[in-house]
Amino acid sequence: MRFTDAPALVAYVGFYPVITESGQRVGTPRLSAVGSRIARRALYLAAVNAVRRSAEWRTIYLRKRAQGKSAKQALIVVAVKLLHTLYAMLKHRRPYNPSRLLVATATIGT
Repeated sequence: MRFTDAPALVAYVGFYPVITESGQRVGTPRLSAVGSRIARRALYLAAVNAVRRSAEWRTIYLRKRAQGKSAKQALIVVAVKLLHTLYAMLKHRRPYNPSRLLVATATIGT
């Protein structure tokens, strides 16, 4: 594989925030301009479609909306999760399993 892990793939596509600060001025975070615009757009549209048609992806979207994220921010979270899922499917050579999507991550110390 070309990428060592899923975050490297996410960084390659450009789904990471860029924070512009200078002195006392604090800018609003925005998505990086680095990476493939075509891949970012395709993943964003895939996230929109996944939220519309799949209950599992809609749950992730609505959970982020309930946390106070804007609609676009929540869709970007879904797009990043799509990338992570795609990476895991290719790395482990397993088909998509929606039951593994909403599994909570283990907490440290338990």
